[in-house]
Amino acid sequence: MGQGAGYYDRAFLAHPDAWRVGIALSVQQVDSLTPDPWDVPLHAIATELEWITL
Repeated sequence: MGQGAGYYDRAFLAHPDAWRVGIALSVQQVDSLTPDPWDVPLHAIATELEWITL
């Protein structure tokens, strides 16, 4: 979850073929989120415990 002004989302839209991976700690994992209309989904998330593909 970002804290900015959509910089990553705009960069992702400018490079639609890029493979998008997030890096997070496992304690940040939640059951569900409601994305905003401008959010660009990730392909995977890497934590210290696992590799999560979406």
